Amino acid sequence: MRRCWLFKLAMSIMIVFTFLSCKSEPKEIKIGFIGSLTGNFSAYGKRALEGTKLAIEEINKNGGINGKRLVLYLEDDRSMGEPALESVTKLVEFDKVNVILAFASPPALALAGPKAEQEKVVFVSSRTITSTSNEAGEYLFQSYSEGTLEAIELAIVARSKLKAKSASILYSNVPVAINLAQVFKKNFQERGGEIASFDFYPPKRTNFKADVEAIKRHEPDVIYIVGDFDEMLLIAKTISQLGLKKHVIVSGISGAEVIQEIQKYTDKLIFLAPDLSISNIQAEIVKLNVSREQMDLFVGEAYDITHYLAYIIGKYGSSSEMIAQGIMKEPIFTGVNGRHKMMRGNQNPQIQPVMTIKDGRYVPLD
Repeated sequence: MRRCWLFKLAMSIMIVFTFLSCKSEPKEIKIGFIGSLTGNFSAYGKRALEGTKLAIEEINKNGGINGKRLVLYLEDDRSMGEPALESVTKLVEFDKVNVILAFASPPALALAGPKAEQEKVVFVSSRTITSTSNEAGEYLFQSYSEGTLEAIELAIVARSKLKAKSASILYSNVPVAINLAQVFKKNFQERGGEIASFDFYPPKRTNFKADVEAIKRHEPDVIYIVGDFDEMLLIAKTISQLGLKKHVIVSGISGAEVIQEIQKYTDKLIFLAPDLSISNIQAEIVKLNVSREQMDLFVGEAYDITHYLAYIIGKYGSSSEMIAQGIMKEPIFTGVNGRHKMMRGNQNPQIQPVMTIKDGRYVPLD
């Protein structure tokens, strides 16, 4: 009888402990978000927040991460540094998040990144939103995309090597081209350049005379065009016919035949050598199950990164250490904005040289 009583007592204690442990197990996974929702960078922060919320809504509708809901804790850095520093402290110490998405201004990143590293919390920012790198650290990451890298590099070259003070941008009205045009514009302006004109055209257009005449009236130092090859070839041809002697910068072209065709109409062609470093990486690629269309650059970037982090957390765990290790093991992923690579904050990808053509041969731009 005594043994039976002891057995029942032991079972009762086990049931109580099991109940308490189940009760204490978190039913949600927290993600922090620091964005420039007001101030000078609010155009980027608000759009990024839209993409993040959209991704979280989709993830939760599909059962969350291993059955746990994803919950967003939101902070506005007001496009300044000190509020961002306060935001990291609140998200870490009060909200207890293990990862922070940062679509913030350069001053905000400069203070928030090191604080997150000090707290050993994963801090992910986007190269799309800002060209300011984070400091070195085990928990600081930036997301780069192929198109982003190309457009950034071409904008830098336009200002630093071509000494262009103004640029006209003409792009196809499709998501990929829109994204590249936005990145080029943003990075050209950040370096002191002015945008003389920023215009789009419907896909498959075959006559660009009116577009190029408009560019000619603005008298830009350089012309940046992005679209399908046939469209860019026609634009280059029209530029030649209307007598514009400006550097023509193009995105997204590859292959000698393509470049040689465009080069027939301009002796001032500027392009990035084919095969960005991200494309050459032989690592396994995380293919996100996302296919939304018509997202702009900033919405799409945040949407992709959020889905990617959900994948990493689901596979490796939700602690900061597990998330950081997962990112390092599977840094390449694809989404609505193309292929991305997560890199530690103090690293920069190797980009192919910016090229031109002289005497029929590829040569690096001097």
